[in-house]
Amino acid sequence: MKLLILLIVILPLNLLSRECLVEAWNHYNKQEYNKAINSLNSCLDQVIADADPVEMDYVFRGLSSNYTKLGIIDSALKNTLIALSIEEKNELNSAISLNELGTIYSSMGLNHQAIYYLKKAYNINTANDNKKSSIKNLTNISIAFLNIDMLDSAESYLMKSLSSASDNIISKHNILNNLSFLYFARSNFDKAKNYSLQAINNFPENVNIHDSLLIISNYELILLLNGESTTMNSLKVYERLESNNKNSIYYADVNYKLSLLEAKLGNAEESLECLNHAVKIYVSLGDIMRAKQITSTFVKYSNDSVINELNYSQSRLSEMQLVYYSKQLENDINTKILSDGYISEIENEMQYTRLSLYLSISIIISMLLTIGFVFFRIRNSRHIKRLVFAYNNYLEIIYQLDSKRLKTNLTKINNYIALDKSFREKKYLTDLVSEVVEDTNKIRNTVKNGIDFQQKEKLYNGKYTAANKLSMDR
Repeated sequence: MKLLILLIVILPLNLLSRECLVEAWNHYNKQEYNKAINSLNSCLDQVIADADPVEMDYVFRGLSSNYTKLGIIDSALKNTLIALSIEEKNELNSAISLNELGTIYSSMGLNHQAIYYLKKAYNINTANDNKKSSIKNLTNISIAFLNIDMLDSAESYLMKSLSSASDNIISKHNILNNLSFLYFARSNFDKAKNYSLQAINNFPENVNIHDSLLIISNYELILLLNGESTTMNSLKVYERLESNNKNSIYYADVNYKLSLLEAKLGNAEESLECLNHAVKIYVSLGDIMRAKQITSTFVKYSNDSVINELNYSQSRLSEMQLVYYSKQLENDINTKILSDGYISEIENEMQYTRLSLYLSISIIISMLLTIGFVFFRIRNSRHIKRLVFAYNNYLEIIYQLDSKRLKTNLTKINNYIALDKSFREKKYLTDLVSEVVEDTNKIRNTVKNGIDFQQKEKLYNGKYTAANKLSMDR
């Protein structure tokens, strides 16, 4: 009887393995982002079929994070929008997706949209008393304001973020560095130097070596432009470290700082070459705003003869930014359309619950009645040992049948009906139900064969003959 109960319990369930999610997380930690994406995609269909909102949310946010790391912004945006839709429809915490959406929009140059979503994330985290995440939201909001030169607003949010950050907040050095950048933009070198030094003194133990050199070289650059130094010792180490990836934002940052150092030393040709290379990288990455910022700083500290030879003038970059901005808006709309369409596909694949429940109950009742009848015949036929043997064979045959397809189809029907009432009228539902009926009839026929076998045994008084013996499949 225990075996019977176990069979009834496990038959409608999907026996899931989520090793792919563990693999994806391990790849992400090793910065193997393409492998992480492949791992997540390998189980995406099954995750959707099982329709666990929390698990689906986790997978789509994971895809977004890995695409962001690879710089594939449109794919990151699409998956973030899908995750956000799942969270809103299932009343899950959407603060992480909203923050991610804000940072993506900021990187695309759509800073007003970024501020809107980042503020929504901040309100949720504040309501949930999630201090660490709310500080991250405040910092990201300030960066978006910095990008559109609203320095007063940026300063307000950075100060609010700094006042909330305790000494054990690992992102405190980033807040201080952003404050340094803000005051540098205002040519307030004393405050810029002070906050930059504080950022260095607040490095966490596991600070990224690239980020640490970026901040240290910021401090040395402030000293250089304020006339307190003529060298930037960290730049040699910084350049050597980034030379393996000459198209990264770090290498662009190296060249930007080299251009100012060479300009300060009077090496006009070298300074121009470094700046043009830095701007070229930022433009290729779509970060026109940063290209404008560094060009503006370079113009401020260089002579007119060099400025006239820039590959990208400030006016040209402004025009490019307007064009890029309009393209990003268009891409944003198209991505939303794609994500909405994909969400609709998921919903059509997941509509389930009511009909599946009724089907599951009816199948279980049918199996109970059939198996009950088998046990009734067992007791009447007095062939207990032989029927126990037959029942064990029955269990083996159950698992030899296409029970995986039966389980999967039941789950799909459940998922489909839950989210799309009109799915009942679609042919795909009819096909799934037909497969369920087919697999269920196989099980019932197996039981019936067992009953017929027992009746024959009774007629022959339990004696085996050549006539009633089943042939072996050789």
